[in-house]
Amino acid sequence: RAKKLSEQYRYICSDQLSLNGAFLAARLGPVAMEFARKMEKYCPGALMLIFSNPVAVYSAAVNNHTAINALGICGGFANHRWDLSRICGRDEFDKGWNVACAGVNHCSFILRGDYNGRDYREMLADALTADWKMIALPTMGEAEERCRRTLVRMVDGYKRFGSMIFSSEGDGVDHVFYADARARIAEEAEPGEVDFDAITQRVFDRIENSFAEFGKYASGELLPDWDIDNPRCGIRRTDITIPILKAVAGLRPMHIAASRPNRGAIADMPYNAAVEYSMKIAGRNITPDPDLYIPSPFKGLIGSLSEFQTLLSDAIALRDPKLFADALEAYPMHRGEAERTQYVKELFDIYDDIDPELKKAIDFIEW
Repeated sequence: RAKKLSEQYRYICSDQLSLNGAFLAARLGPVAMEFARKMEKYCPGALMLIFSNPVAVYSAAVNNHTAINALGICGGFANHRWDLSRICGRDEFDKGWNVACAGVNHCSFILRGDYNGRDYREMLADALTADWKMIALPTMGEAEERCRRTLVRMVDGYKRFGSMIFSSEGDGVDHVFYADARARIAEEAEPGEVDFDAITQRVFDRIENSFAEFGKYASGELLPDWDIDNPRCGIRRTDITIPILKAVAGLRPMHIAASRPNRGAIADMPYNAAVEYSMKIAGRNITPDPDLYIPSPFKGLIGSLSEFQTLLSDAIALRDPKLFADALEAYPMHRGEAERTQYVKELFDIYDDIDPELKKAIDFIEW
């Protein structure tokens, strides 16, 4: 219903950088805070790893309002190892890329990096010739066309501003190219009411197919190919749980982009701001990369999105309806428009199961 409503008003609908993402945060936020409060009691020295979106909001809420140290971990932490390879003409995941980035989750920017020791900008200069075209991406399946379009826009931004978006997350790229996003939303809007039966059937089929695939190997003599990209019995390149647990346990340091309050890591950003940046995890030590900043053309956008998520985290942690209304107001796209106010009001109707205190925010929406 929220997706349909967002299509109607031509707003980005996602689980992170969107007004819809704010309501999802209000729904699950109390659960994240409850876990943190229990950790304060039973394991106050433990590191809390948060994988549910919007990870940046929950991470800021826990770090700024409890004694627990938390990291927001995004599944797109390694997207650049696909994205940069594909831009350079290879539809493959390549661990040779090593970059430093800063911004907000789903909308960070690569500041510097290398490919097996060679500067990543030199690699891009070789690839982005006058006749450059985006290659076919058979590994993406049904999402191929959308992925190709996203990567083309990332290249456009790099050519224009000299800054490459860190990860091909849809809502992040959409905020940089917002006019394109609104046109696409209008183009892809599906007519009619939401068919919950069809949605339920698709989910059921996906689960059944997963069990069937695993059962094929478990019940017979056929052995899986553990070297192929397969989330059930093979390599899962987007799975971060094992490498990060190794890093936290002190077995193998890890260089990663994750979300937590700024605390001085990114220049010119507020101390407690919800941000994402590159860091090294080695046991209990979490060390930000040096000299992090927001590229000049995007300081305003990133500052606004960070403020939106920071206020949201404060509202959830403090159960403050006025702060929740302030967070919704801080979302930077189309502020002050009457249609936006109506859109937000209808989101309150859809998300009628959020914290009762936060529901009172609707009283502050019109002022």
